[in-house]
Amino acid sequence: MEGCGFVYFIRIKYLGWIFFLGILTSCSHQSVQLTSGHTSPSHDSRAIELFVDGLNHELNQNYPAALLMYQEALLYDSTSAVIYLNIGKNYFRLGKEESAILALKRCVELDPNNMEAWDILASVYARQGWWDLVEKTYLSMMKRDSTDEKTLHKLALLYLQSNQKEKAAGVYQRLLRIQSVPDPKIYIALGEIYFDLKRFDDAGQIFHGLITINPESGFGYFGLGMTREVIQDTAGAIGFYKEAVDKTPELNEARDRLGQIYIAKKDWPKAIRLYTNAIQIDTTDLESWLELGDLYQQTGDSLQATHVYQEIQQRFTEEWQAHFNYGRFLMRKQAYDSALTAFKKVHRLSPDNALGWLFSGIVYTNLDSLEGAERDLLKALAIESKDPLGNYYLGTVYIRLKMYDKAIIYLKHALALRPEWISALSDLANAYESLESYIQADSVFQYALNIEPDHALLLNNYAYSLALRKERLDEALFMAQRALGQEPENGAYLDTVGWIYFMMNEPQQALEYMKKAVAVRQNSYEVFDHLGDVYAALNMIDEAREAWGQALRLDASNLEIQKKLGQLEDWKSNDQ
Repeated sequence: MEGCGFVYFIRIKYLGWIFFLGILTSCSHQSVQLTSGHTSPSHDSRAIELFVDGLNHELNQNYPAALLMYQEALLYDSTSAVIYLNIGKNYFRLGKEESAILALKRCVELDPNNMEAWDILASVYARQGWWDLVEKTYLSMMKRDSTDEKTLHKLALLYLQSNQKEKAAGVYQRLLRIQSVPDPKIYIALGEIYFDLKRFDDAGQIFHGLITINPESGFGYFGLGMTREVIQDTAGAIGFYKEAVDKTPELNEARDRLGQIYIAKKDWPKAIRLYTNAIQIDTTDLESWLELGDLYQQTGDSLQATHVYQEIQQRFTEEWQAHFNYGRFLMRKQAYDSALTAFKKVHRLSPDNALGWLFSGIVYTNLDSLEGAERDLLKALAIESKDPLGNYYLGTVYIRLKMYDKAIIYLKHALALRPEWISALSDLANAYESLESYIQADSVFQYALNIEPDHALLLNNYAYSLALRKERLDEALFMAQRALGQEPENGAYLDTVGWIYFMMNEPQQALEYMKKAVAVRQNSYEVFDHLGDVYAALNMIDEAREAWGQALRLDASNLEIQKKLGQLEDWKSNDQ
């Protein structure tokens, strides 16, 4: 199962940063001994005095002054590894990595077992991004002390950062062998590595081991649940997840995995009970509240969903997620004004949240407030320019504003991110058609139909485009009839077939489809306009006047329809 790794404890993609911070802080301890601890040479008293002066400057964070003292101390004792160590530290603090490296290398030449010097040297290499030298340094340290857990941890994190997971697993296994009291976190990290390597049997053994050393914790059971789920043993996964939640109720990750299984199985009562229990355990668990609201929504219990979301609003007033999910819920209910109020709260609480601006833009689109839609969608894209949904909706807004050149730009952005998005392809083709760029329009239609040859809306739109141009009418009729065959009661498709027959000079057949179209599309001025055209072609003047009159009532500012009504008498006399 793709993406089903043991992802909830230690996220490997962040470990490189954790590793880097960890090794940089390794040089923060002050040394107060002039001798290394491994050698005991006699030191000139002046060297000791200067060294102590250097330490005092370090305590006051005056690192340049400290360096001067240490360098002068070398004049009296040039064989002190500790002086070179502190020189290396202060060069490192001042960002002079090359000088730090020279001093630290000299330190380990004088005292090969000075682990602090090796550790800081690794830090310097890490700051430069020289990861191969970091690895060599840690391996040198391990030769001198193979049981140094701190260095082993850093080496493992280095391997994870460089995606050498097999090596990282080996280091963690070594850590488990040398620890007198095994660290559960090592089991967890190792289990995740085995998941990423798809070594599920090894992962299972690790989590069994975790249960052995810590049987009262749910983490091992959670790991075993993941091993069961990944091999599609759903029943086994459920059992382990339930055990994990029972032993560690605050283990939300196990609860979420169990909940997702219940949801996939459409076992709504168990899923609802699971998250209801989670809320009873922790009333501040916003994620469980939101999941419960979504569950009621999915089951169609709008009343209970409303109750949960309103409770969330009261409990989590300052959490943007509470208002965002409520806004999404209200959108689905088509309560757009209330949804907009919710999204405005998201803007206040999280002004850089692209999703908040995206969905308020979509709400404005549904409210036919295109200026507000354009404004909010542009804000969303200013934050997240590669959001396909934002680019798509802004493209459709510009189509409605008849700004087709802009529409094409944003629809192309959307398609660059989702190349086979049929809705975006259809709208792009329509934008090209509106600019009378028919070659481009046909190319997009044909590309889209290669992806989904039986897509009814696409077939209809392409057919209607050809009919308006009076081109390839036989092909257009074939496509329109295929679309209508899938949705026989679709008024738009009925209108398209009727209009094609009209373009083919077959008004009687056109009338049959147009009558059916107006029966199901009473609010479409365009269908009544087409019906009037058909009646006029059949010399049915009164019927044409009635159809055009209804079209004008639906679109009072339509000058073309007004012109047709004014020409009726001329048409009648010409026919006579």
